[in-house]
Amino acid sequence: MTFYPVIIPTLNRYTHLRRCVESLARNTHASETELIIGLDYPPSEKYVEGYRQVKAYLPTITGFKKVTIFERKENWGAVKNYTHLINYVFNTYDAFIATEDDNEFSPCFLDYMNLMLQRYKDDRRISTVSAYLPKELANATVPPTHNDDTLAKNGQSILFTYESNAWGFGTWRDRGTPEQRLQNAHGVLQSYKKSWKSFTTYPACFRMLIKMAAGRQEWADVIRTQWNIVNGTFQIRPTQSLARNWGNDGSGINCTVDESIAKQPISTEQTFQPPTSWEPYYSDTVARATFHMTWPKNPLLFAGKLVITTFLYLKYRW
Repeated sequence: MTFYPVIIPTLNRYTHLRRCVESLARNTHASETELIIGLDYPPSEKYVEGYRQVKAYLPTITGFKKVTIFERKENWGAVKNYTHLINYVFNTYDAFIATEDDNEFSPCFLDYMNLMLQRYKDDRRISTVSAYLPKELANATVPPTHNDDTLAKNGQSILFTYESNAWGFGTWRDRGTPEQRLQNAHGVLQSYKKSWKSFTTYPACFRMLIKMAAGRQEWADVIRTQWNIVNGTFQIRPTQSLARNWGNDGSGINCTVDESIAKQPISTEQTFQPPTSWEPYYSDTVARATFHMTWPKNPLLFAGKLVITTFLYLKYRW
């Protein structure tokens, strides 16, 4: 098996980073994995104390094949810091595993990621691999009534979804550049046909796309989700989450405050069980669950959100 590197951009969240790194160090294959950390420089005084704690902790990290640390001498910002780590990795590897510093992982996380990155290396239908499974998709793994749904097969350990999540994810060098993905996302809003496809696949993400474009921002998960919807590609997820996120405590940049997310159960297995079927297939059950993620089932609430979303879309277009 090929063992791909793990990259972590960080700044001042010492407790989160230590929890993340220690969970990775307990992983099967940690001793065969290079860990690459980019420590940004604090942009203001309020980040200094946490930054100093992180800086003192980094030299003590053990349990990995190699630990590579980049300490920025001035503030680079999250995007530049992260992008440099990716470019550094691609000088040596054709794929990578990435996480923010606020995730905690199952002992089989690296086993799962390396297995999927190696198995789907030449399958362009797969854009990314994620270790996180939200409760909406976890409920969708219950064997459905549809006879053609592969999730009904006993032992199926992965599923395929258009929706993208980066709470522990991996991808390959040849799956499109950030510039191509961003251009694709903006192209969705310039086409009524693509906009309709995006909305009817995942309305909540379509609404986030409008807000992202109107605010001239770049939200990676939204951009990757639109890429999958337009191009018919998938993100792989485990049918039991291998990651949970602690950043919804208010310390994250783009996260809402919801500390219940950190209490989500994750697998305790040391190795990942391979799926019964490797063939990418978009389940009807997953499609329905994706459609309703953060989007109301109540007809009146649905109609209200539809009207508001249509207004926001037309306002952006005109």
